[in-house]
Amino acid sequence: MKEESFTKHYDYVVMGSGLHHGPSMPMWEGAEDFQKAGGTLIHSAKFRKADDYKDQNVVVVGGGESASDIAWLTSKTCTKMTISMRSAPGTLFPHNINGNTADIRDSRLMYSFPRKVWPLVLKGHKLFYENIEHEDNEARQEAFKFAAKMNWENRNCIYTINACKSFGIPKAVCFNKAEIKPMICHFEGRNIHFVDGSVVENVDTVVAATGFKVDIPALKDDELKIKYSHPRHLWNNMVAVDEKEFFVVGFCRPHQINLITCCEMQARTLSQIISGKKSFPSDESMKKDIEYAIEHMSNTFERGYKALVDFVPFNDNMANFIGCAPNLLKLLFTDFPMFVHMVFAPIQPCQYRLVGPGAIPELSRKTIMKSPYYRWPKERIARDFNAVMILLSTSFADVCGVNGKFFHVQGQLRPVFRFFAFVTLSLLAASWYYEMRVVFFPLSALLLTFMLAIRSAMDPESFLKEDGAKSLFSLIKMTQFETK
Repeated sequence: MKEESFTKHYDYVVMGSGLHHGPSMPMWEGAEDFQKAGGTLIHSAKFRKADDYKDQNVVVVGGGESASDIAWLTSKTCTKMTISMRSAPGTLFPHNINGNTADIRDSRLMYSFPRKVWPLVLKGHKLFYENIEHEDNEARQEAFKFAAKMNWENRNCIYTINACKSFGIPKAVCFNKAEIKPMICHFEGRNIHFVDGSVVENVDTVVAATGFKVDIPALKDDELKIKYSHPRHLWNNMVAVDEKEFFVVGFCRPHQINLITCCEMQARTLSQIISGKKSFPSDESMKKDIEYAIEHMSNTFERGYKALVDFVPFNDNMANFIGCAPNLLKLLFTDFPMFVHMVFAPIQPCQYRLVGPGAIPELSRKTIMKSPYYRWPKERIARDFNAVMILLSTSFADVCGVNGKFFHVQGQLRPVFRFFAFVTLSLLAASWYYEMRVVFFPLSALLLTFMLAIRSAMDPESFLKEDGAKSLFSLIKMTQFETK
């Protein structure tokens, strides 16, 4: 094959190569001596199969999905497994719970909470994980308890940090006796010293699952490199305000759910602009959008990866720009069965194909109506009722204008719950005026209970210290799938 270099000018350039280009490898003191002494040091990009490390003393460095998967697989074949982490992994979630894949819980309802209520969700996760009774494998039960402890101690839940979408670390520890260590300090021959003073001796292999560099190798212009070095400083993680001819797709990582939908929405947004069907907002509007996104993420997800995005508002905002955002308030009255699936079942990308450019309404509706839903009515009704009440309670503050900048329902469900909040307030007023005490007092008591619990969660430290609190929300299992 003959290579040829040439220069050509284009009106627009779109790079869809994602975030990661080239392994990020720590420079540990003594690493070269470790290799000279016969030890093997590789990046996770070069990991192929666990059997390559059979009967070895292995150290895996990192706490992400790669580290978690490699630690779990290799712990089955190696003699000793040690997992070294600079900081705790993201929110630990299993691939499945009692036969349900984890993404079956990714409903629009659950991901529309005001992010300020994260302490309620964290406490719900902890209680659910600690009370797994349906798992008949004792080691798996212990893995859930390990995950509960790690999530709780590090304040990790779906609204504070990205998920580690692998249960490999808990399983490696609880099934195969893997040991957790802090970050590596230095190597001495084949011995590894950690920052807490502990040592693992005679190590055979170190697998550095330490991520990849956020870089675009094709960019040779230093100024352009700097502009695109931080994804969150781009409009929709995609384009610089003053470089409107250069787009990047996939410069994002959702805290939960999936990356594919984010990339699709970015591609549809830039396609509308390049085709001339849509124009960029004004520079001032683009800067305001970027500033708001940065502030929103730093408000709750400040510990997250710099490319981290909040799935629902991130995609809904682009959908509103494109003109394909689902009007859930309208669907509530015109197609209630589909409304239920769109709100309570897992989020389907085809929600953004019902209206607007590229709409395929009949096929989209058919796909949405096939969305799976976890099977146990008692648990799902309790979970969804509690979720609805949280969203409704916070919407009262939104309707009254006392909710603050970020204390409101996220995404396309906001108008729906503002409507329900207005109707509920009207019902309360009417029941009081017409002396319908049988309606007024029970409804008021129910709403007051939820609002007081939400208010208490606004002080995370005091709320979370009350580990044995009898608050209603200390009994809510936000992500439960258990059977009786």
